[in-house]
Amino acid sequence: MTVTNFAAFGGMIPLEDIADLPQSAAGFARNAYLYSQGIEGFRAPTLVHTLKSTTRSFYRIPPSIVDGSTPSDDYTGSVWMEFLNDVVDVIPSPVIEDSYKRYYIFTPGSAPAYSTLADIVAGNATLTLGIPQPSAAPSVSTGGVGPYTFAVTGGSLPPGLALNTATGVISGTPTSAGSYSFTVTATSADGFVGSHTYTPKFIAGASGTLTMSPTYLPDGQIGTIYNQFVSVANGTSPYTYAVTSGALPPGVTLDATLGILYGVPTTAGATSFTITATDSTGLTGSQTYTPKIVPLMNVTLTPTSLPDGALTVAYSQYIGGIGGTTPYTYAVMSGTLPAGLTLDASSGNLSGTPTATGTFQFTVTASDSAGHSGSQAYTMNVEAAVSVALTPLAIPNGQVGVIYSQTLSATVGTLTYVRSYLYTYVSKYGEEGQPSSPTTVTGTSDGSWTITVTPPTSAQLAGRALQNINIYRTITASDGTSTYYLVTTIPYSQTSYTDTKLDTDISGGTILPSLYWSGPPSDLQGAVLLPNGILAGWRNKYEIWFSEAYRPHAWPASYSINIPYEIVGLGVTGNTIVVVTRGYPYAVTGLTPDTMTPSMITSLEPGASRLAIASGESAVFFASETGIVMATAGGTQNLTLGSMGAHQWTALNPPSFMMVGRNTALTVMQRDAAAADNGMFYETNIANVGWSSIQTDAAVTFMRSDAYTSDILMAYGGGVYVWDDRRHKNYMPWVWRSKDILLPWAQEYYGGKVFFRVPTWQALTLGTRNTDQSQTFDPTKQYLLLRVWGDGKQILVREIQATGELIIFPAGSKYDVYRFQLEGQVTVFNAQFAMSVKELRQV
Repeated sequence: MTVTNFAAFGGMIPLEDIADLPQSAAGFARNAYLYSQGIEGFRAPTLVHTLKSTTRSFYRIPPSIVDGSTPSDDYTGSVWMEFLNDVVDVIPSPVIEDSYKRYYIFTPGSAPAYSTLADIVAGNATLTLGIPQPSAAPSVSTGGVGPYTFAVTGGSLPPGLALNTATGVISGTPTSAGSYSFTVTATSADGFVGSHTYTPKFIAGASGTLTMSPTYLPDGQIGTIYNQFVSVANGTSPYTYAVTSGALPPGVTLDATLGILYGVPTTAGATSFTITATDSTGLTGSQTYTPKIVPLMNVTLTPTSLPDGALTVAYSQYIGGIGGTTPYTYAVMSGTLPAGLTLDASSGNLSGTPTATGTFQFTVTASDSAGHSGSQAYTMNVEAAVSVALTPLAIPNGQVGVIYSQTLSATVGTLTYVRSYLYTYVSKYGEEGQPSSPTTVTGTSDGSWTITVTPPTSAQLAGRALQNINIYRTITASDGTSTYYLVTTIPYSQTSYTDTKLDTDISGGTILPSLYWSGPPSDLQGAVLLPNGILAGWRNKYEIWFSEAYRPHAWPASYSINIPYEIVGLGVTGNTIVVVTRGYPYAVTGLTPDTMTPSMITSLEPGASRLAIASGESAVFFASETGIVMATAGGTQNLTLGSMGAHQWTALNPPSFMMVGRNTALTVMQRDAAAADNGMFYETNIANVGWSSIQTDAAVTFMRSDAYTSDILMAYGGGVYVWDDRRHKNYMPWVWRSKDILLPWAQEYYGGKVFFRVPTWQALTLGTRNTDQSQTFDPTKQYLLLRVWGDGKQILVREIQATGELIIFPAGSKYDVYRFQLEGQVTVFNAQFAMSVKELRQV
């Protein structure tokens, strides 16, 4: 193939802005100069890979990564990833010392994925990025004297429900609404018994024939993302959802198609609203919800419920603070403690010996050293001493027609010990997901605790390399702070584990790291990597998400931020993310993902193309609607304003651009274009730089800066070509043209000089100068060709044979607008044109 039009130097512009000169004797800037610092052109391209016919983009893994022996710039033996999508971001693993050599792949319209080098070489399918969260809390039974049998010994279960006497599971489908009270008695294998009374309420099904779930929504907090789903248990899909009375919390919206309540609450207070679902046949169902929006509190209390006490039996239970700065202080803010119990203000230990039976309600507040606080309401029963106790202490309400299931557990011994258990799924690569909801149970410190977990579903296993389950439990320190510690790791196919470990067995081990480690959103795209191991990507036009440092699978929702303009793409310079938008660009900075802060860069430069964003060491470069923009956190600079006119830039069709950077140069191409001037080369570090056109004879489908060599890799004609191979000496022919030089009135240029250097291996034997005004440049016989236009008409074509030779323009014609063009294959380092011979500078 033939590739032409590569430039070897910077731009030619007037030394002063003509429009700003006063009307003096000179009246205007008479001279145009070009300075290039001896930049060389590109070498001939080399085919390094043949693409599949369906490929739209690619990524190269060099042999130095594959086998560790061949240099990265040796393209033989490379592994190529090929994609059907136009826009694919591939990021080598930021995981420290990643022995699996993983690559993370972000594609619009597909869930973020990853693959190991071994799987890429073998041609295996990619894996879905992120570890799923278990769908259910663990079931925990405690005590050392099992098994237990369960029976209803007082009252009766709601119609439609039954108690499994062996497992303690109450399940079924309620058939009648109402409030119910019944007593369940548990009997241990050695004859000890214990009872507890439950008072659940079951409401009638929603109006119409559709039944909605859930029946209640959790409370929200100001400034914290609220994300809940409502759904229909029967009916014919698709469904639509609408708020038919009341009002959603300010800042929260309802997706009419998916039934998703999503947003960031802005106002605290009680809310009440009704959501109505309609199926495809016109049947409807409604459910009223009353979630509260509370002020953001940094401190939460654990546990969320307290074990019951027994009359005349010593009681001790620590209440701890989480999320604040130690130490904490504790106080009873409302209600009354059971008689005989006191709360230690420093440790949070609720202790003593109950002296009266009854049900007691009170609220405890924990305040940290930074002035943040949080509260938790408790209900505690004090009963006559028993040998067997049931947990949980209360069971949830239900709804008629909706399947109900609740497990009861029994404990033998004095009720003085509380633990919370939860579990996580873990991949074979050691990636850990967000934990399940916790289960808080009461038992004896020297007893056994049997934890039953829910294994991953087939949907959760699909496309993920899940292998294990980590089980954690809380240990409450002397200051009242509760921390989850790893108890054990079991295969994901194992559904239960009996914990007999003491606190001292696990207290020095692994602490739960992944409390908020949800996977990335399925529509995340445009990912970039910061030097500190944080990945960033964007979704939903305005949201930017961040991963935990060096953990690409963990993307806490609380780290996300919003940009007020539609996002085009992201670039990175140092530790700053430059967000290119349809309006003002933004700079996002922060040392950790939870401190990322956006700030607007006060220059309106709308981005033209997501593919035309190039990250650099000192700045991010992108194609805007007005030119090539250099952006940092401190501001922007439009680099092309001095080297081409606005009409020239618009004519290049910026929305079709792809752009990559190498060192201080930018290469820009039009996607899927093969025509004159379908690309340009631009040098960014020269004052008043110019640009050079690039022309290919086949459509360019994709362009990438190689991650390992910074070579420019370009796909056209069914292959990938290296555009600066360094193994070839011969430069390709190039074409450079100036911007339109507009004079205040018609004037006549006298002539000019062009200074250039000819490498010894490129020397030619020149013949008689070609004076034909219709000639084309011949790289086998010529060094340079000069073309000059006046008012859009070509007025001179001149072959230049010697560096610095005087070129005289045709006399007697004056023009308002001039343009100069050079064609050649040597290195030009200075060109100048003036209105008199005296004004030509010496070099």
